[in-house]
Amino acid sequence: GDVQSCAGALAKLKEHYGGWDPRTLFVFVGDLFDRGPDAAGVAELIGVRPPDNVVLVEGNHDENLRFLLAGLPRTDWPDTTRSLQQLRAAGYGDDDIAALLDRCRPAVALYFASRHYLVTHAGLAGDLLDKITSLEEGGRLRYDFTEVPHRQLLVGSADRRHTWHGHSQYDRRVEETLSHPLIVQVHGHRNGNRAESPGPEAAAPNVWALEQRVEYGGHLAALEVDAAGHTRILRFVEPRPAATPLVPHTLHARLAAHPEVRIRPAKGLPGVLACTFTRRALAWDQWPGVACKARGLFLDERDSRVVARGYDAFFEVGQPHAPATLADVVAAGVGQPLSVRRKWNGYLALVAVTGGELRVLTKKGIDKAARHAQQLLHSHLGDRAGDFTRQLAVADVTLACEIITPRDPHLIDEGPARVVVLDAIANEEREVLVPAVRDQLAAQFGFVCPAVEQLAAAADEATLPLLEARLARSEAAGDEGLVVTYGDGQRVKVKTEHFRARKALRALLRDFDPAHPPVVPPGPGGGPAFATVGGAQAAVSPVSSANAAAAAVLARLLADGPQAAAARLAAATVDGLAGQVLNLPVLLADLP
Repeated sequence: GDVQSCAGALAKLKEHYGGWDPRTLFVFVGDLFDRGPDAAGVAELIGVRPPDNVVLVEGNHDENLRFLLAGLPRTDWPDTTRSLQQLRAAGYGDDDIAALLDRCRPAVALYFASRHYLVTHAGLAGDLLDKITSLEEGGRLRYDFTEVPHRQLLVGSADRRHTWHGHSQYDRRVEETLSHPLIVQVHGHRNGNRAESPGPEAAAPNVWALEQRVEYGGHLAALEVDAAGHTRILRFVEPRPAATPLVPHTLHARLAAHPEVRIRPAKGLPGVLACTFTRRALAWDQWPGVACKARGLFLDERDSRVVARGYDAFFEVGQPHAPATLADVVAAGVGQPLSVRRKWNGYLALVAVTGGELRVLTKKGIDKAARHAQQLLHSHLGDRAGDFTRQLAVADVTLACEIITPRDPHLIDEGPARVVVLDAIANEEREVLVPAVRDQLAAQFGFVCPAVEQLAAAADEATLPLLEARLARSEAAGDEGLVVTYGDGQRVKVKTEHFRARKALRALLRDFDPAHPPVVPPGPGGGPAFATVGGAQAAVSPVSSANAAAAAVLARLLADGPQAAAARLAAATVDGLAGQVLNLPVLLADLP
């Protein structure tokens, strides 16, 4: 499995086999370095020129190291930069590191114990294996990787947009697509959603996923296959250095003890911990007891002080943990003040001062989206950035902001790039909004800030028509929807049908082939209605207005034939923060 600089776990594996026993073939699935504590220790255990029975498959982190070694600096690879520094500090020259990387190969195909095995870093889809393999005399398989992008071997089989730009899809259902009746696949890289615990090593029929997050307290997994074809999984844990015991009952201690909270070093923020909850925490029986409800909570590693934080998670009408209808929204707040705000359609960023510097974060730390948002913020502030930083530090708050940018087009056209200030949140364990600070900073520094509209001083049955009327105005304006806030600070999202229809359309277009239009599945309550569009049928649920609207747009897209549809899709595709992305508002504006 992925070693990720965990030399302690690798040493246990090597000791278990009495060294690199020449009677055994050892195949590593990639990602030898990064994230863990001891890159130099891993190099020492494997050797910069490993024996012939130690085979290295290249992972995306190994490729990153190769790029850095070639003098291509990347600020978004802090873990790889740290690995290279550790290797050099331990006396490994660049020639030594290059020699080790030169031993990496993109894939390893084996025929052993009457079974075909394919080892790659991230796995390949089963239908792709059918296209690139041919059966030779004697029952051996021949692989032709000529038309398989190298990035696909490193980050896995996902939709073409993700794969081409080097991004993975982290979904346990992906493992099922790797199953092949003839070929046993062994891979690392990912095993389930990043927000969840890793799935089992036996991920799907004929699929072994050996990524088990050893660097985050999991284990280094090894698949052992003996001469008779019997398999077993061995697990080795990275020793943890003795640490100062956490003070009982503190936020950090409670978070660390909770099974559904993940605490990891914040990306790009040395000395800061990022705390998030897993998706499993959202289950009805888990959510009430989750110790961390913030979507992005950052603690100082030394004293557990909150240095930045986002909102407590809140939900949309109709979702679990939220009212089912607008009437239920009002009923949940009877007797309380009830206000609404327009919901902007961008991505959330957190603006805070950490270590004396103005930072923009996403929920994991400083990533590509955070750096882009920071550029927008500094462009807006200009020479006032220093004054803004001082005031934000004195207030000790985090600004929750919506980032609007053409580099990350969403479903609603919100106009030019800008930073929209939503709220000032005190840097405390529990969520405390500080509207006076928000309003003062927004006014002084010229930020857009959605107005808070009070619908009722004490919600009652007369509040429902007011809420319905306000939502109707959002519908007419083509907005995403509203955020409803109760007097006790609880919130709920209400989305417009306009937004829902665009969301349904985006889902249909995600893997859209104009020559083979998708079929919209029927909804509950009746069979589908069929419309013939350009020679293809699209089924529309009569009870789903969002699906019906989406199918109507598909009809317009295909009205001039599949070639014209493909051209329109290409013209509306832009280079986004996460690779090529469809700008849906641009596409809709171009439709006949």
